[in-house]
Amino acid sequence: MIQHRLAFSGARDIQLFVVAIALLADQAHPLLAQSKASVNTLRVSGPGSLDWSYVVTGRSPVDTPNDMVPSYTWRGQSYDFFHPNDFADGDNRPLVIFISPSNRSKGWHYWEAICRRHGVMYAGPRKAGNSVGFDKRVRIVLDVLDDVRNQYHVDPDRTYLAGFSGGATVAQRIAFRLPEFFGGVLCAGQMVSLPRDASLRHRARDRLSVALVCGERDPIAPFVEFCDTHVLQGFNFRCETEIVHRLGHRMPPPEVLEEAYLWMEEGLSQRQQLAATYPMSSISRNLSRHDWASGLLAEAKSRLKNSDEAYRCIALLENMASRWPDLPHATQAKKLLGEISSNEEAPWHEQRKAENRLIARLRAEALQRLATAPVRGFVRDQQGAIALEAAAHWDQLLDESTDEEERLAISQNIDKLRDDAKQTASRHGTRPLQATRFRLVGRVTVQEGLDRLGASLGDLGYELVITEQAFPEYAQVVTESRYLELPSATAEEALEVLLGVDQVKLNRRGKQLHALPK
Repeated sequence: MIQHRLAFSGARDIQLFVVAIALLADQAHPLLAQSKASVNTLRVSGPGSLDWSYVVTGRSPVDTPNDMVPSYTWRGQSYDFFHPNDFADGDNRPLVIFISPSNRSKGWHYWEAICRRHGVMYAGPRKAGNSVGFDKRVRIVLDVLDDVRNQYHVDPDRTYLAGFSGGATVAQRIAFRLPEFFGGVLCAGQMVSLPRDASLRHRARDRLSVALVCGERDPIAPFVEFCDTHVLQGFNFRCETEIVHRLGHRMPPPEVLEEAYLWMEEGLSQRQQLAATYPMSSISRNLSRHDWASGLLAEAKSRLKNSDEAYRCIALLENMASRWPDLPHATQAKKLLGEISSNEEAPWHEQRKAENRLIARLRAEALQRLATAPVRGFVRDQQGAIALEAAAHWDQLLDESTDEEERLAISQNIDKLRDDAKQTASRHGTRPLQATRFRLVGRVTVQEGLDRLGASLGDLGYELVITEQAFPEYAQVVTESRYLELPSATAEEALEVLLGVDQVKLNRRGKQLHALPK
């Protein structure tokens, strides 16, 4: 192990609030000496068949909802690709897909030595940067994965999604929604959210190796170190966190990526054992909706035989019923749910409550850790607000607790956190615009997203101004739908995604902020 390791673990689901973070550009690490000439630029050879709509909407409809990404066509999609020289047609090889925050795929410079040394295939989607809408980015990444899987023997147990900054947000979302296709996910310079769907939480925990890498000087490092790590580890994810000494919001050096890759590989036997028991946990070929639902229904019935897995069965059935509502398997799942639910003494009731209490406690503890940690910069100035957020989570647990000893301990926690918040209140001054980040998550129209962003800027004393003179297509895009997955975005980054342009700058004129293309 190299010296800049701290631990490796994480997850976060902090409620919406504006946080101040230093505005840092996507800075390139010095390129490796090795040439890029060995990488081919390939075009996607056909329409993708992987279930990208489920990643975006939580549903798997009969027909692909192409109207969600009307500007996308697979014929124009390309990606950087590498496979080792000793590649044999019959080999099942590992694959790394790297998602860059830039429309230019910049990952090969960091992954080349790793891929050559360990015989790893590499794919880097192009035109999938932060300025591209989330729905479209997901589709691009899965079309690239599908293209590689159609041409080569790709081992799903050794397929790893990796991304930096906004690219890491896309990577974690795909991996947590479709864990059957991946063995792990590496998120660099970004926070992580625990899957909300119970069935996906269970599958991701059982299957994925989650590597979190963040620079020590990256403004989000305290969130990754004290929040994400605690929640994921507490929920028994196989997870490691590495805080890289003296690194800011930049790509980690290749030796750190290699360390994370080898650590993800160490989880291979665990994934293989899971697949031997539950074959639907590892999917190497494209399945029809019917076959996928049939396999999961069989798995749910198998888990039902074990009382310790009763809630896992319930969660899986609930997921099936919402994902494929038109299939007969969903009808069977609903019927089985009704039969199981009629037994009020069934063990799954208490198992669900226990899991929800665990998650609530982990989040409360994570926020408390962050509120009391010896941190610097913007997080130190925000610790009072974070302490109040932690107290609110403990309040919820207090209401649900019946154990007097536990209630006393929780009450003491709440009192201490509120005292801490009062003591740090004086640190909250005016936050400069260039040091402010926003959390924008969910499906909205462009206009709704702009209204939300404008309201947040208004809270800081600014008025957002966007004109058709600056953005001629503004009137045409305001009614379009977007899925935003921006847990920590600058105002410029949010506008780039909403307006669908590569770069935006904000010119300040008094209290007005005029958005202009860069």
